[in-house]
Amino acid sequence: MWLEEVEKLSKKQLRVMINRSFELADEPGQDRGPLYEKAAFYMRELEHRRDSWVSIRDFILEVVVIALIGWEIWIGYRAEHQQQTNFEEQKQVFDNLEKSSGATAGSLIAAQQVLQNMNVAMQKQLGLFYDVSINMVIDENKKDMVFINNGRTNISIWGIRAKGELPVTIKEGRVITPGGGYQMDVTADFDLITKRFLKPADGGLEFELYVKNERGEEFVQYGFLGIHWQNDVRQMVIQTRGIEPERWSKNPELKNAFSKATR
Repeated sequence: MWLEEVEKLSKKQLRVMINRSFELADEPGQDRGPLYEKAAFYMRELEHRRDSWVSIRDFILEVVVIALIGWEIWIGYRAEHQQQTNFEEQKQVFDNLEKSSGATAGSLIAAQQVLQNMNVAMQKQLGLFYDVSINMVIDENKKDMVFINNGRTNISIWGIRAKGELPVTIKEGRVITPGGGYQMDVTADFDLITKRFLKPADGGLEFELYVKNERGEEFVQYGFLGIHWQNDVRQMVIQTRGIEPERWSKNPELKNAFSKATR
């Protein structure tokens, strides 16, 4: 039998050949040596084929193990890459959140500043609403001083005083609505200035007007009551120098005079 023929035999056929050799060796008169060698030859071929299968199996297992190790390494690399990607995404989210928080804080600061500016503007507008503006004119025939409220708040006139003289006071104050007016008898001041500046001398008296606005804030309006003689005709004029916030009610002298006011 040729080698090619032996290689073509299946494992089952090899086993049959081995068993046949042993059976022939057991028959009487047979030369057992060649038959045993033949059986051994077939057994070695069978074992060789088994060893080849084991080698192939081991090779396949090694390839599988290497593939598994490579797959595990790839999985680890992929997990690391995914973690890095997630970290970058989270970092981007936190950066955006920080920028958004900064923008929000900036917006809140800007809004707060706007509100503060609005509040200041409103306070200024409100302050303007309660500002006191008084126009004063003289009625020489009646010897009256007329006060006209040119502001936007109710005001109350509490008294007037010529410099160096006692104040003329009004009990509880005289309220004047915006655009309204009030006449106050100042005969004493007329007589005083006429006596001090006899014809043809010109002169005048400084005076203070005590006022409150609708919120009870106190003001003092400063002015000048003047006399001028022209062709023996007396002319009385009023000049106002300004009005200032001032707590005149805390002045002990004025406080005493207002407590005795009966007008």
